[in-house]
Amino acid sequence: MNKLVSLFCIFMVLGASYAQQPTKPAVSTDLVCSPCIEFMTNSINDVFKYIVDAGVVGSCGKVCSLLPNQDEAGACDFLCMIVGVKGFMKIFAMEDPDPILMCNELKLCPTASNPNATINVVDVPSSAQQGETITIGMNYDVVTPIGTSQIAVNIQDPKGNVFGGVELLINPSVGPSPFDFQFQATPSKNEPFMPGVYNVQIDICYGTCGSVHKEFKTLATQYANFTLTPGPHTTGSSGTPTGSGSGSGSGSSSGNGYYFY
Repeated sequence: MNKLVSLFCIFMVLGASYAQQPTKPAVSTDLVCSPCIEFMTNSINDVFKYIVDAGVVGSCGKVCSLLPNQDEAGACDFLCMIVGVKGFMKIFAMEDPDPILMCNELKLCPTASNPNATINVVDVPSSAQQGETITIGMNYDVVTPIGTSQIAVNIQDPKGNVFGGVELLINPSVGPSPFDFQFQATPSKNEPFMPGVYNVQIDICYGTCGSVHKEFKTLATQYANFTLTPGPHTTGSSGTPTGSGSGSGSGSSSGNGYYFY
């Protein structure tokens, strides 16, 4: 929600400029891409519930004022002003709405015409104990600009359950960059972290990894595995494992999520 508040503040500043000019405001994609995706991810259900399904028509202000959250309404209003109310509603009418694609259509996120990247090195420990913090490292190489992209880490436990994380990349620099994903292998209700072999899949994708939209694709994939052994004090332990991703480069890397299947 912090990014949504930041987006609202950015839009309020830009909105003041917009009110003084007859033309659309100049918007830096590096500034608003991540908050736009955050807004689309968090608010899409409210937009459908209060606006699309209700069949509301009118100005951007009238349409967006129906959202129950003030920050949502402010961000919605500015996004709507960029493309007009018809264009805004059209974006939400797309089949299988995708936050990155929606922000691309609003021209708030950078795109690429010929994205290309490779994964050169994956560093995974051969074994680890329950309760330890495990780091999965990789080096990826951006061959040509990849615009707004993702790194997805999927880890399959011995019973076939999948957990992992997703990192958003915005205009990462051409050339090699490191990326690390960490999680604590403490057994919990969500993930028991039983001993055995864990299979790791790392993808770097243009747009959303696993998206059904033809605009997006997987650029590179690498596989690895590690063995988890029993820890000395893990029986009966509880809590939710936490995961995080980090990268570097002249572009920005933000918005990681940790999930279970």
